[in-house]
Amino acid sequence: MSGNDIKEAEALMHSAKKHTEKGLFKWKANWDEAANDYEKAAKIFTYIKNIEKARDAWLKASDAHERAGNQFFAARAMECLAAFLAEQAISNAGKGGNINKNNSISLLNEAIGTYDKACHLYVQENKFDKGADVITKAAQLINPTTASARSSENLLGFSEEQKRQNLKRVTDLFCFAVNTLEEHEEEQKVYAVRLPDIYSTWMLTYLRSGDIPNAVKVLKRELGFESSVSKKGVFERLGQPHNSAKLVLEVIVLCLSCGDIVWAQQEMGVLRNVPGFAGSREEVTVAALLDSFRERDVESLKDALKDQTLQFISAEVSKLAKKLKIQSTEASGAPHPNPHNQQQQEQQQQQQEPEIDPEEDIR
Repeated sequence: MSGNDIKEAEALMHSAKKHTEKGLFKWKANWDEAANDYEKAAKIFTYIKNIEKARDAWLKASDAHERAGNQFFAARAMECLAAFLAEQAISNAGKGGNINKNNSISLLNEAIGTYDKACHLYVQENKFDKGADVITKAAQLINPTTASARSSENLLGFSEEQKRQNLKRVTDLFCFAVNTLEEHEEEQKVYAVRLPDIYSTWMLTYLRSGDIPNAVKVLKRELGFESSVSKKGVFERLGQPHNSAKLVLEVIVLCLSCGDIVWAQQEMGVLRNVPGFAGSREEVTVAALLDSFRERDVESLKDALKDQTLQFISAEVSKLAKKLKIQSTEASGAPHPNPHNQQQQEQQQQQQEPEIDPEEDIR
């Protein structure tokens, strides 16, 4: 970019500021024109990767749009700034050095905060789908289970504790995005169409991090359970009962991947009446899987895993299904690490631990 273009951007900033001023023959500011000039300047500064000036221009453009009563364009300006900051965070991290890494982490956090501001502006304009979209973008910036975010984490040198915090932050953002759409679904039925993708990414985030219990909770919420917003599942609301049946199958596969037939049977008791499941191919497959684990029949399990129904669920859950095995622990009745067994174990340990007098313990 030439020096003339930079001068043009500076001139646009000056022009925009003049539009915000009042004078003897100018009774009010022209925020529309100011926003237009600020945005033009912001695009130039963004192109030349001048972080400070681009930030200043986008923020002023957003503020001018908001003062002009154009919330949507104010939100869009913040979204552009967030995308630019995220891009610069990754770019700076690649240059190495502690200063660059610290600066990149700061930019990344600023990008997420800016996406959040964009979300609130979209929501004020009743653009709840756009609000959910930018929050999802924010989540994906630091989602430790995606290839791009893992690459960023390596460049930024996140500690294990920071990665855990990022994971919690990501799942909270996905939850917020889902809530935003579901709470306003009655106003715009089309919002339901956006939900399956967000739910899927949310569930996979837990699954890839090894948190199967929470992955199951997300699937159950998608089916209309454990939700304070809707009593019906997403696919029931969309009129796609065959997809609801697939989610039930995924829940059972995830439970069995922990080797826990008891947990799987408990979930089956809850989910058996999900519309679309009864009489489906998925019901037949679930029954075969549960029977093989219940009877500890290895050959029956091999036959059940050949069912093509398992190829038409989420790819990563399908891969888990292919690895299902009846371990010796099923025969011995040893408990497995699911929420129900963990809670039972903790209670048993508390009951078994004797009370010790502090003085006696010292002696």
